[in-house]
Amino acid sequence: MICPSCGYEYKDGIKVCPDCGAGLEHIKETEPESKPAGVMDKNDLVSAGLFDDLAEFEVLKKYLEEEKIFYHTVDHTPSKESMRGHAHLARFPVSYELFVEEKRIADAKQLIDDIREAQVDISDMRWQETEPDPDIETAELCQVETDLEASVMRDILMQEGIYSFARNNTLPFTNVIMSFFNRKGKVTIIVNKEDLEKAQKIIKEL
Repeated sequence: MICPSCGYEYKDGIKVCPDCGAGLEHIKETEPESKPAGVMDKNDLVSAGLFDDLAEFEVLKKYLEEEKIFYHTVDHTPSKESMRGHAHLARFPVSYELFVEEKRIADAKQLIDDIREAQVDISDMRWQETEPDPDIETAELCQVETDLEASVMRDILMQEGIYSFARNNTLPFTNVIMSFFNRKGKVTIIVNKEDLEKAQKIIKEL
């Protein structure tokens, strides 16, 4: 038993706290409140698949909400061992798993198929694109050694609303860096020039 006045721990039967003198006759040990069941405690959730494209995943979630399909997501973050040499990126997810109610799994998978087949245009959300808009002035942000590191950085920038794309600096089907781009890494991250300063601050914080 615990005295509510001073926190002194006492045995059953004691009527006055020996530490602060507070009366204990009417004090009853309160039972810990039961915590509400978490989302993943629901036994009717099933996996609808893994996604490594955050832009596609965000679009899918909007459609799930419109269709009133209950969902839960789990971020899969790589271990530091698997990110050897880039451990500072290990806290960022590389894939996302979607869970939905079993009774709506067919509807969810149909939405996934529809989105992928339609190749949903998400450029208005300023997500990553494979090629820059020729009418937008761009600037090189940084260079990295691996496609994985480039993907993670672009995901981080995307979450901040910054347009970006990656340029591969290696010759096709080889790991040889083209001499023209031979600076620091195999992949160059490029952003809108107007976003360059903001993007540089984000990268420095990694």
